[in-house]
Amino acid sequence: MGSHFYLFGPVHILILVSVLAVALLLAKASRRNRAAARAIRYALGAFLALNELVWHAYSFHTGAFRFPDGLPLQLCDLTLWLTVLALFTLNPLAFEVAYFAGLGGAGMALLTPDLYAPLVKHLNGPMKVRLSTMVAEGGSVFEEMDTLAHLDDGTVYNNWHCFIHEIRDGRIAQTREYMDTHHLWVVLGRWADWGKTPVPPLRRARRSNMPYATATFQTRNPFLKLDRWEPLPPVKT
Repeated sequence: MGSHFYLFGPVHILILVSVLAVALLLAKASRRNRAAARAIRYALGAFLALNELVWHAYSFHTGAFRFPDGLPLQLCDLTLWLTVLALFTLNPLAFEVAYFAGLGGAGMALLTPDLYAPLVKHLNGPMKVRLSTMVAEGGSVFEEMDTLAHLDDGTVYNNWHCFIHEIRDGRIAQTREYMDTHHLWVVLGRWADWGKTPVPPLRRARRSNMPYATATFQTRNPFLKLDRWEPLPPVKT
């Protein structure tokens, strides 16, 4: 995208409207006759499957694939292949699981494009995430975290994050995150399109990113290394 792209700007709105329009046109064409519906289903299923296979082949060929992080075991991979299965077989269970599991991720991808894409593109090795101990006081829990990544031009992305979790009735009711946004802008903004666009001032107060959380779960993720206050590798100068 060009430098005129910014969140909910004209280009972003045009993309959202285009996606909706194409979906409506395909739905209308599918309802018109069964032959068209079958052709559209098979074409979409073949395109999704081929695109996914080509992407993994390209990732492996260019050396971007890293085991085990690159294995197609994420929720988005599951929903994609369930969508392909539903398109080819009209299996109702595959359709329902793909719809409800993929709705949130697809919606987030359209509404909030990945601001960290430049960081992933220019990584020169894995990113390390380090969590500190938590401090609780009253109904609040404070948690500190830092991230470290070496980039392919010799620079270092090393940001600190602070999370404040508001606890009510034993559950997280609200979470606020603070980080060094200037460091993010300086390191990643030179590669990203959003770094070329002035940030519009806020017109109203921001809401929490978790206002309706009703339950929290903590499970071990074997594909993400979370070092709890282990020494970080020295920065090469």
